[in-house]
Amino acid sequence: VKLFQQHINYVAGEKSWLMLKMSLDDGWHTYWKNPGDSGIPFEIQWNLPQGFKISEIQMQAPEIIVINDLVNFGFHDEVILLMQLDIADNLASNKSYKINADLSWLVCKEVCIPEAIKLDFIVNLKDKAKINNKLSQQFAQQLGKLPIALPAKHYFYQDEENIIVNVKLNNQLAEAFKD
Repeated sequence: VKLFQQHINYVAGEKSWLMLKMSLDDGWHTYWKNPGDSGIPFEIQWNLPQGFKISEIQMQAPEIIVINDLVNFGFHDEVILLMQLDIADNLASNKSYKINADLSWLVCKEVCIPEAIKLDFIVNLKDKAKINNKLSQQFAQQLGKLPIALPAKHYFYQDEENIIVNVKLNNQLAEAFKD
């Protein structure tokens, strides 16, 4: 597990992104925030200095992982977790703050193994922000993969044979039926 920061230097009163990247061994998978029928999602317990907040984990859309009769949602190969760091505007500049995190997750192949790690990193507050140019493209690419909220009225229901999904976009109704 590796942690990447969008900025090298931060400014009080601004937001920035953090990215956790985890590579999985061949054949292994881990779970999305909604793991499906089995599994456990990633959990992060932050130890934050006063004046700092971190958003919920943001993840790209998962793969569907079917194991026997269980339908799960997760990832093979690589997992990217994005969180937004929010820094209060009343913090002093030219000061460094240490942030700690306890991460836990489940990896599975033929068996499942709980994993955990402790991470810490430094946030340097300065008078002027400095973006990490080496990672700008990677952050933009990963942020572009995040699901966006559907700006539409939608609902679904199930009858005896079908799951019916209705989505209304610009006064047009779209329906999808699963066999």
